[in-house]
Amino acid sequence: MVMVEVMVEVEMEVEVIQMVEVVVAVTEIVEVAMTQMVEVEVAVAEMVEVVVTQMVEKVVTLMVEVEVEVTQMVEEEMTQIMEMEVAVTQMVEVEVEVTLMVEVEVTQLVEVVVVVTHMVEVAVD
Repeated sequence: MVMVEVMVEVEMEVEVIQMVEVVVAVTEIVEVAMTQMVEVEVAVAEMVEVVVTQMVEKVVTLMVEVEVEVTQMVEEEMTQIMEMEVAVTQMVEVEVEVTLMVEVEVTQLVEVVVVVTHMVEVAVD
């Protein structure tokens, strides 16, 4: 009977040892899995950071390109406006010159008419 009790105790001790070994093994597996999960999270965070940085760089590049294009468009518009101002100024100057020439011609014609009228009046008297 003592022998059976000893055997039962030994078996129980063996089972307890095996259970402890299983718990230790599962704990080690969980620790490894958690470490791997943290490593994966860090890797994903680094990848996301790289992607976001690239996206920001692209947006900044596009903004600069748009700013350059808008600046060029404004410069072209200003050039066209200045060219139109010059053309209008030249047209006004020509119109003023023509008006002055016409005034001179009209004045001369009036003077001729006055002289001719005077000559006619003198001849009629």
